[in-house]
Amino acid sequence: MKTDSLFYRIFQTLPDIFFTLTGFDYCAQDYEFQAVELKQTAFRLDGVFKPLNPALDLPTIFVEVQFQPDEKFYSRFFSEIFLYLHQYPQDNRCKAVVIYPERKTEVDTLHKFKGLIDIAHIERVYLQESVKDSNQWQLRLLELIITDVKTAPLLAKQLISTVAVQNSQHPLLDLIETIVTYKFPHLTREEVRQMLHIPDIHLDIRKTQFYRDVFFEGLQEGELKGELKGELKGELKIIFNVLKRRFGELNEPLMAQIRGLDLIQLDCLTESLLDFKQLDDLVRWLNRNKI
Repeated sequence: MKTDSLFYRIFQTLPDIFFTLTGFDYCAQDYEFQAVELKQTAFRLDGVFKPLNPALDLPTIFVEVQFQPDEKFYSRFFSEIFLYLHQYPQDNRCKAVVIYPERKTEVDTLHKFKGLIDIAHIERVYLQESVKDSNQWQLRLLELIITDVKTAPLLAKQLISTVAVQNSQHPLLDLIETIVTYKFPHLTREEVRQMLHIPDIHLDIRKTQFYRDVFFEGLQEGELKGELKGELKGELKIIFNVLKRRFGELNEPLMAQIRGLDLIQLDCLTESLLDFKQLDDLVRWLNRNKI
């Protein structure tokens, strides 16, 4: 499971979950969550909660998801933070949060940095402890990420039942479906929906503002004819437009692979597009799905 992109999607869709998890006494609506690519380096921060209103004097919050032991993690993380503050000097106050699945995943090398940074400002969250016996649906969603495949379907159904009663259009339904799909890569999206008894009201990329912008831009240019669920040709043009907007022109071999997809495969690719942070993610998706 590609946990960093999964958490990015969760925090961007439902930022309240992050503040519930950390206990930070800030309002989610005062922040915008985004991924930040640092210029002229190979560094990329998993996510940054940036205050929307500078007048509120809120801290910038750096978030990293670390699900594998790594002795060099903290040195890399702090390098990313310092480089960010160098490139964005207007962001003065900051906090840092690292999310681990459990304590044994962390390789604690923080002692090396005492004297350079205030270790107290590094919030370490261990999901196994934070979500244990919680009745809050926000934390139970994160529990779904770390639970084993045997108990995941039951937990997912419980969450779906709760949310469907409250609000049939809740974005949590789409996140639950995505998490379970990661856990059962051998199942199709439709098989996951059937297993979880998800009503046919899930959200997908077609309902995002980004997708609508690209679609209507294509209509204005006379490129896209027909509805969002139109024929194969229209679906391909929409996907190519989205990919071009995010990663620039694709090379011909990649375009040929995508053209070879049928409508069902294109539908799966469309639902995955916003999870791709770089072009390599598209390549891996195509290889993983044996295109």
